[in-house]
Amino acid sequence: MDCGHAKFAGRAPEVFDDALTAEAAADAPGHAHAFRLDLTNVVLTSVRGNRLVVEHWRSCLEVTTTERT
Repeated sequence: MDCGHAKFAGRAPEVFDDALTAEAAADAPGHAHAFRLDLTNVVLTSVRGNRLVVEHWRSCLEVTTTERT
């Protein structure tokens, strides 16, 4: 997909690991926090020609693609 709109769902719990926090702080000045992203659902929506294309990924399932005119 070259362009479009993306939405995602899941959780982002904070990670309390000194090595990861130090690595994050190296990229950003000041105090930094590290988070682990656990995605459960991703939807990419785009237009291809005259069709609306919706690509949907859910954890533990294959990607599904739906096209509408």
